[in-house]
Amino acid sequence: SSMTLRVTSTTTGANSFWGMNHVKLDLVTSFPSPPSPPLAPGIWEPPIAREQWPGATGWTGSTELGLTVCGELGTMMGGNKVLGPSDYVEKTFTLPPHQLLRIQFTYMRIDKLGTGLMYVDGGEMWRRHFWYLEGIAPDSTGLGS
Repeated sequence: SSMTLRVTSTTTGANSFWGMNHVKLDLVTSFPSPPSPPLAPGIWEPPIAREQWPGATGWTGSTELGLTVCGELGTMMGGNKVLGPSDYVEKTFTLPPHQLLRIQFTYMRIDKLGTGLMYVDGGEMWRRHFWYLEGIAPDSTGLGS
């Protein structure tokens, strides 16, 4: 089977940018039959995918994808003046049979971005609303405070 992961934002307006890094996929595979108590119903397998920039491949998007380096945040896909409001990035992963999927990633809000989103196979799976001054890291992206 496969799974398409899409990450985007819904904010409109100037000075609203975002980036991402450290994408990790973990699966729960079926437990051998019959399950032996007292173990949990399934076993978390080692990650089937770890994506980190620079080096991650196979990602596409609504705009030309680029990398930026933002001070203490490090290298990311996107960043200041790269991924803006309503831009998206996505990748389709091939997955072995599984019961559960855990997705972990780092979403970096830059400047005035209001909302970050993640979709899995077209369904919204994560939404984060950011307060205007939340997580201020002055000069991380060269924007100042």
